[in-house]
Amino acid sequence: MHSELSSGDAAMLKGGEVIDGRFHIMHMLNVGGFGQVFVGIDQTNGTQVAIKVESLKASIQLIENEVECLKNAGLCAGNWPSPIVQLYSSGCTQTVRYMVMELVGRNMRELKKMTACDQFSIYTSLWVMREMVTSLQYLHATGWIHRDVKPPNFCVSLEGQRRLYLVDFGMSRRYKEIDGTMRRKEARCSFHGTVRYASPGCHEGRDVSRFDDLWSVYFIACENALGELPWRHSNEKETVRKMKNEIDLLHPQAWQMMDAPLSIRCLRDTLIASDSDDDSFYREPPYAALNQSTVSIAHPSLLLIDLLAFHFTCSLHSLTSQFTCRLMNCLVLAGKRSGLFSIGKLLVQ
Repeated sequence: MHSELSSGDAAMLKGGEVIDGRFHIMHMLNVGGFGQVFVGIDQTNGTQVAIKVESLKASIQLIENEVECLKNAGLCAGNWPSPIVQLYSSGCTQTVRYMVMELVGRNMRELKKMTACDQFSIYTSLWVMREMVTSLQYLHATGWIHRDVKPPNFCVSLEGQRRLYLVDFGMSRRYKEIDGTMRRKEARCSFHGTVRYASPGCHEGRDVSRFDDLWSVYFIACENALGELPWRHSNEKETVRKMKNEIDLLHPQAWQMMDAPLSIRCLRDTLIASDSDDDSFYREPPYAALNQSTVSIAHPSLLLIDLLAFHFTCSLHSLTSQFTCRLMNCLVLAGKRSGLFSIGKLLVQ
């Protein structure tokens, strides 16, 4: 995906400015490919907010589309669905277009890098996968697909709750019209999204559907559990496309000669079946079945692994990882020898 901004670019807003007569700018939080995000204060109630801006002169405008998606999500749900950030305000100044949203915590890419081995435990990986599927189910129910599902677009709560928020809807698109009719499938489409996590169909120029969002979840789940994807160091679309088609991410060799989790295998098999079904563009993915195959958070066999899962804190800038890769491997091996569990049986039927 092209990028127009870098971290060295001047801030589009200054600390102390007030947006919409209500939101006081504090400082820049981060720079995305096409915009900047600031932390602000809602002067009416003292709540911290996130303010995303893009230049009115930018060749690619994404905020208007993102605002439409978030407004639609709120209208469809009657109130704001919990996995999607709440939109407070939007508009334009003389130089920028802006949107004001709920402020959330660190994203999943940051959290993974904070672990000892840049890798989540099996338990955490499955929990994250389940939350991602649930978040996308909420979005898809509003008639939109995301089209850029990747770890930075999932953030944890600031309140210390074990929740994921889906963010950044600039690339999102309707798959269902306002009147409820399905949009017709296009014969060919240009590439959208992030090369590392894009679906095989996206690489091949096919029109994307709800299943393509879930393909990205599959790649993320494998990356979280294994540490990295084989194409991590390549951003060339054709090279990555071939690797995705040729490499079996669930081969026992990749999982230290143990079975890959059944839930990830179930997701992969569902996606492969959808690719061979011409009508899958119009079908709803089996979200419930996918989530039912995922590990139960409360299952007693997972108490040891639970100690290794990362824990959320209430601070935006302080979230720690509570496990190491060496300890994780020791516990898994000990569990296998004692009959407590195997990697392929970390699932509640």
